Amino acid sequence: MVVRSVTVGTVILAGPVTIGTVIVIGSKNLGTMTVAVPVTVGTALITDKEALLWTDGRYFAQAENQLDPTCWKLMRDGTKDVLSITNWISRNLEKNSFVGCDPELVSINEWKEWKETLEQSDKQLVPVHVNLIDILWDNQRPNLPDKPIWKHDIQYSGASISEKLSKVRSKMREYNVDHIIIHRTDDIAWLFNLRGGDIPYNPVFLSYSIVSIDSVKLFVDLNKLSNSIKKDLEDDNVNLYQYDLFHQQLKIDVHSKDSSDKYCASPSCNYAIQTIIPKKQLVIQDDIVYELKAVKNNCEIQGMKQAHIKDGVALCSYLHWLEENIEINQDLTEYSVAEKLRSFRSEQINYLYDSFETISASGKNGAIIHYTASKQSDRKLTRNELYLIDSGGQYKEGTTDVTRTVHFGQPNNFEKECFTRVLKGFISLASCLFPPNTTGARLDSMARRALWDVGLDYRHGTGHGVGCCLNVHEGPQSIGTRIRSDNYLVPGMVLSDG
Repeated sequence: MVVRSVTVGTVILAGPVTIGTVIVIGSKNLGTMTVAVPVTVGTALITDKEALLWTDGRYFAQAENQLDPTCWKLMRDGTKDVLSITNWISRNLEKNSFVGCDPELVSINEWKEWKETLEQSDKQLVPVHVNLIDILWDNQRPNLPDKPIWKHDIQYSGASISEKLSKVRSKMREYNVDHIIIHRTDDIAWLFNLRGGDIPYNPVFLSYSIVSIDSVKLFVDLNKLSNSIKKDLEDDNVNLYQYDLFHQQLKIDVHSKDSSDKYCASPSCNYAIQTIIPKKQLVIQDDIVYELKAVKNNCEIQGMKQAHIKDGVALCSYLHWLEENIEINQDLTEYSVAEKLRSFRSEQINYLYDSFETISASGKNGAIIHYTASKQSDRKLTRNELYLIDSGGQYKEGTTDVTRTVHFGQPNNFEKECFTRVLKGFISLASCLFPPNTTGARLDSMARRALWDVGLDYRHGTGHGVGCCLNVHEGPQSIGTRIRSDNYLVPGMVLSDG
């Protein structure tokens, strides 16, 4: 391949084109390749001698079980004696090596960090616009989803498009920028009161948007919009473009508008966007819509409460059914009972679908943080083992994410102690009163302290933001150790606890 003649190493990331941790069937990612890696969050480095995968603690067990060790070397990111990908490249590739990466799959922040680190050891990071995964797929890549985009009514959103655009433009004037580029699909769905079905479990659609002081552009698959939605958007002065014209139109805008115009892009925008906008015109700043969306209005808060009441009914019905059937039905498996939970949720009015792939894990499988039952791993439920159910639902009113661990027999003393210490942390965090300008990092220790007291811990975050009939994982709010020091918790934000 031409690319191989100019690069010694090629970096490939798991995630969709718009930068994220969810998989779009048919998009550029590692996770949907049969010959590639099974995890949805990871970074691979392929050289002429080795293929290495970096992933974090959530996926260690899964990667160990599913990676072919004759092809891949697992790099347990964040653990002792394991080099980061840039440090590995710096130490193992020859001087003056070129490392290629698709700029549409790397954020502005990541590109900057990687470039600076590699240059210190005389390596060069170069954009490779011909994606190697695309070449390998040839014509066998699954088609993109063709589900229609639908209107999220104001009875659920609580604010019109024009009201939201007014808030965005007010912030733009405050930041002294003329245009902002919106790349997150859930930000765009929220701003335009639309929902879709391009990404499994997330009611969003592939899109970009450019909001200017005097205009707004939405880039989307126009075939997925009904005529009535198109008219509503046009009535709000939204100019519609095909999704794949975004980069081309951005170039046109930059060259046709005043050279003093300022464009605001989030550090998490893909690096390809930065290559289009002249340095003097580009302002790298946190996404305005991202932060506005995180603070729910009264209508959204009430909707989230209603969604959790419905979900609670479904989950209680499910656990009661499990308790009654685990003894008399010897064929209950992780997969079959997850399907039963889905059937209980589907009885609720305005249930759409699950908010993520259900983690139904019996016994040792409960230790795999993002476990998915398969034909090879599917275990039967018994009264002799712990059972973990981590699941959620998408409702028109809101989104849920609930985890429970149960035992239908007699747990041993260690299981009782762990359960009790986790419960103490849950209660401590849920009942905590804290002052303004508090971050999730400061609260995280409350959830872990009872475990720390006996030398125990867990390798994942404690809580994350939750969208309102949107992505089950939403930022910038979160509770954990790996979060920014200025991500303050604000009234109106919704987070999970454990």
